[in-house]
Amino acid sequence: MSKYKCAFIGSQGSGKTTKCYELATTLKKMGRDVYVLSEVARSCPLPINEETTIEAQLWIFAKQITREQSAKAEILLSDRTVLDSLAYGYRKFPEVYKSLFPFIKEYMKTYDHIIYLPPSNEFLKDDGLRSTDKIFRDEIDASISKFIKDFDVKTCSVDDVITAFK
Repeated sequence: MSKYKCAFIGSQGSGKTTKCYELATTLKKMGRDVYVLSEVARSCPLPINEETTIEAQLWIFAKQITREQSAKAEILLSDRTVLDSLAYGYRKFPEVYKSLFPFIKEYMKTYDHIIYLPPSNEFLKDDGLRSTDKIFRDEIDASISKFIKDFDVKTCSVDDVITAFK
């Protein structure tokens, strides 16, 4: 397991992947051992986005945790958190996901730094996988923002993470 966990949080098309890899490059230039956990939903064999199923959302949730726990580099940079998974799952399956609130609130404490990125039309591009629907994106962002507040999740900037390793 990695000694340090940093994750990006935000709706699709907010620039998480771009910023995550930029941060990884910076940290590697500083001589740090970094592993990037790319977005788990990209490998999900089940429907995601607006057409998701409960099986897909639980698969993504479980894979996120499993892959985070198995990362062995000094620094894990994750292109999502379990709170992202909560926002997507809660949208369609609120009763199932309400039961996960206590676990997710506690699990969020395992991240050393969390970088929230707001929606950005610059990054909302058709990549053949993620939805480009702005209404859907904004619904997810509203949920993520609400959960950040409700679960008292502390967020920071990329610069805060870089400073932590200087």
